[in-house]
Amino acid sequence: MYIVFEGPIGAGKTTLARLLVKELGSHAQLYLEGFEQNSFLSAFYKDKARWALPMQLAFLLDRRKQLGQIAPGSRNVIADHSLLKESVFAPLVLSGDELVLYSQLSQAIPASGATPDIYVYVDTSTEKLLHRIDTRGRSYEKSIDADYLDRLRAAYDDIFESRTDLRVLRIDTGTIDLSNEAQLKGLWSQIMTVSHSGSHISASINTVADPV
Repeated sequence: MYIVFEGPIGAGKTTLARLLVKELGSHAQLYLEGFEQNSFLSAFYKDKARWALPMQLAFLLDRRKQLGQIAPGSRNVIADHSLLKESVFAPLVLSGDELVLYSQLSQAIPASGATPDIYVYVDTSTEKLLHRIDTRGRSYEKSIDADYLDRLRAAYDDIFESRTDLRVLRIDTGTIDLSNEAQLKGLWSQIMTVSHSGSHISASINTVADPV
């Protein structure tokens, strides 16, 4: 299956994507968002109004190039981002003519590649997200606050409510002990179950219990 992890900053997307690929073995393909390659990201967090457009365009081009390589029918593809991010972040940080320009360029660049089978939306409390962001110590993320995280959540919720064609599984990563192998196996099992379900559904996991 083609599984994507989405969610606000600090929710655990990349960590879970890496762990799932490790579980699946060498035949799995991992696609990670190129934060380090975006030369505008650090400047954006210092001056959002000045650098939002070039930052978003850099991410747009990177996603279209990277995710466009995933051929329809590909198996065991795991990613920590998707093209949904374009609809989440752009309206959040852009406005007016810049948002119009971004939207026009987004529509002009073909969105090729496979469509994810499932979106695993990961989130937890704002307090835990801010703690994780602070702990990992990325200097350019220091300005992220509770209001920004809440607006990110609202943007994701709007998309998932309007896109009834998407298969979505919501997970509270605050309930998962990543050092507990049994819990992780239980999580992978639930993700695979939803991934292979026959219809587009929205499900939620509030607690990941050890499998019996």
